[in-house]
Amino acid sequence: MRFFLFFCTLITTCVSAQTQFYVSPAGNNGNAGSLLQPWQTVQHALDNAIPGCTINLMGGTYFENAVVSISGNASNPITLKNYNNQNVVIDGSASIGGPLLYIGGKNYFIVSGIEFSNYAQNDAQGILVDGNCDHITITDNKIHDIHFSSNANDIPNANTNSQPIIVYGNDANNAITNLIISGNEIYNCRTGFSEALAVNGNVDGFEIYGNRIHDNANIGIDIIGHEGTSSNPVTDQARNGNVSWNKTWNNVSAYATSAGIYVDGGVNCIIENNIAYGNGSGIEIGCEAIGKSASNITVRNNLIYSNREYGMVVGGYDYPNNSGKVDHSLICGNTIAENNITINSLGELVINYTENVSFKNNIVYTTTTDPLVSSEANSISLSLDFNLYDSPTPLFYNNLNSFNSLSMWQVSIGNDNASIFTDPLFVNPAMDNFRLTSTSPAIDSGDSTYTSTSGETDLDTMSRVQNGRVDIGADEYGTAVGISEINYQQNDLMFCENVGSDLIIHFKESLSENATLFLYNSAGKLVEKKEMKKADCTVKFNTNKLAQGIYFASFNGSVLKILR
Repeated sequence: MRFFLFFCTLITTCVSAQTQFYVSPAGNNGNAGSLLQPWQTVQHALDNAIPGCTINLMGGTYFENAVVSISGNASNPITLKNYNNQNVVIDGSASIGGPLLYIGGKNYFIVSGIEFSNYAQNDAQGILVDGNCDHITITDNKIHDIHFSSNANDIPNANTNSQPIIVYGNDANNAITNLIISGNEIYNCRTGFSEALAVNGNVDGFEIYGNRIHDNANIGIDIIGHEGTSSNPVTDQARNGNVSWNKTWNNVSAYATSAGIYVDGGVNCIIENNIAYGNGSGIEIGCEAIGKSASNITVRNNLIYSNREYGMVVGGYDYPNNSGKVDHSLICGNTIAENNITINSLGELVINYTENVSFKNNIVYTTTTDPLVSSEANSISLSLDFNLYDSPTPLFYNNLNSFNSLSMWQVSIGNDNASIFTDPLFVNPAMDNFRLTSTSPAIDSGDSTYTSTSGETDLDTMSRVQNGRVDIGADEYGTAVGISEINYQQNDLMFCENVGSDLIIHFKESLSENATLFLYNSAGKLVEKKEMKKADCTVKFNTNKLAQGIYFASFNGSVLKILR
């Protein structure tokens, strides 16, 4: 009897110590969950997870809806991932309801490297996060063909939706916090009146970066407030978030306004370093809830071009009767160019009702005769200045009155006096290269009082202020080498080494200010970013999730090519 108890204790100890579990479509849930004896279903693995474990899904297709059962903790998160970069699909074609992966009221959970697809029914969801969650990371997944209907010809209404990634902060007292959604690709989804990626309600503290969102039938990214997701109006706004380094393209709806990135009633958010093209509109900041607002939104250093209607829209579209408003926000350092490609709309930049909103250091450019700027409401404390405008014939609208010169516009709007009307001299706008040439009048012509924030860069990761004064537009002129320049393993600024599971980037001189280092793969996709502090000399990236190959570390326009 004593031997039997000792044997049971030994077995229990061995199972508890196991931190790597394996699942295969050809496995068996009666197995040990080891590499040689894998389990069969994702759900069985999630039910038997322990803090600190990694659930390795082996290649193949899993026809199931899975629910995360157990939380990790700060020292021991739980990871659900594809094994050894194998192709893993969670397929919804046989589902009778529920999200393909549900993370409800759980903490310290990571899902990475999995494909979610082929789910067609009303309210189909790829990944759903809700309840009281903390430290949820959704990274490097593919989500596609999540449809509100199996009939491609169905016309949606307000009650027909699908949601590839949706985060609902529906706990009125406990916000979803420390949320990261990065490196995912979402495409070919018919979402009805919903969005490809949305955070909604009581979500406080999130990062959405490095995602590629394209060819969906409505909005790309949406930051939402005031929809009643949280029953407490005080907490019913997604807030304190950063939406950066995403690329959104061809997100177009035939029945609704479909922005690449949309803030609808969010608060305290930064939208920066994104590229938006081919969407219904590029970036929209608004608030649909009557009497409510989107507040303290900063939109900076984004490239917005070739969208079907507007480039950028800011403000309440019908305040106060049928919409809310936008207040205390800053739109700066963006390049808005060559939009309105299929519809003659009200302008590259459209300003609806706002209060205490500032537009400065932006380039607004078109080679058509469409309006550059339309201000369609009697906004309060609206400020425009240090912008650069260019078109074949100057055309501005203020309260439906047209003005055919910058000077007339300045008188009408009552400011924008330091702005200029001239060719920005882009490198090659016909080939979508909106960087500045060395003779561009935008160089060192922005607001002389503008001070960049810690780590703020342009789209080439150049420090936002060079030579003591910011440039106008999204590009800060300098040696924008891109990932094509070959600085193999070291350059004048950085060198690297692989030590165990760490890729270590060394700086030859310690940093003089806080900054950000970006790591890209060979396709130019942002893999990870690291915030660095003044006086730092090294940065570490864990390579466990990085396949062997070529990578690029980019800092302030300098690029280091790395072979791992």
